[in-house]
Amino acid sequence: MYDLETPALLLHLDVVERNVEHMAARARQLGVALRPHAKTHKCVELGRLQLEHGACGLTVATLVEAEVFARAGFTDLTWAFPIDPSHVPHARRIAEDTGATVRVVVDDQCTAQALAGSGLHVWLKVDCGYHRAGVDPGSPYALSVARELGNERGLVFDGILSHSGHAYRTANKAEAARVAEQERSVMVGFAGRLREAGLPVRAVSVGSTPAMAAAQHLAGVTEARP
Repeated sequence: MYDLETPALLLHLDVVERNVEHMAARARQLGVALRPHAKTHKCVELGRLQLEHGACGLTVATLVEAEVFARAGFTDLTWAFPIDPSHVPHARRIAEDTGATVRVVVDDQCTAQALAGSGLHVWLKVDCGYHRAGVDPGSPYALSVARELGNERGLVFDGILSHSGHAYRTANKAEAARVAEQERSVMVGFAGRLREAGLPVRAVSVGSTPAMAAAQHLAGVTEARP
C-alpha cells in the first residue's frame, strides 16, 4: 500500500458490491427506478457497476463529472445542482458531443426561460424541507416556473425532483422514514397540482441515501437518487 502513487482510491470491494446490491434491491422493493449519485466515488468503473445492478443512469454534482461520465459512454445523466444560465452552453455541448441525455435542474423563472431552445432535459427542483434549493411547492411562483418549463419551448420537461438532505441529520431509521414520507407526500401532492393545471409531469424523482434506506413506501414516486 505504501508504494501506491497518491491520490489513489482504496476500497473494500466486497463492501462496495454489497452496498450497490442493497440499493438496487431497495429500488425494486419500492417500485422505483434507481439513479444513484456518483459525486462521492467519481469513478467510471463504480458507475458501471451501478448500471450493471440496474441503475437507469447516474446523478452527478458538477458539469465536469457529467462530462467525464458522458465521454466514458454513460448515456443518461442528471446534474442535480440548479443550473446557472451561464452553464447552459456547456451542458448543451456535452449532450451534443457525446449523444448522452443530459438532464439539468432549475428552480427559478429566469433560468427556465434561458433553457428555451437548449434541447436539454429539465427537472424542476422542489424544496421538501431541506431549504437549500428548490421552489416552494405551495407557492404561485412554483406553478409559474412549472408553466414555463411545461410549455417545452425547445426543451424536454422531465418532471419534478427533490433532495431530502435533511435526512442526514436524523438520529435513527424512524426519523429518516418520517423525512422520506414527508418528501414523498409533498412531491406527489405537487405533481397532482401540476397535472390538474394541465402540465406534464413525466417523472417524480426523490433522493437521499438515509431516506431511501428507511422509506416504507414510495407510492407516486418514479425514481430515487440515493
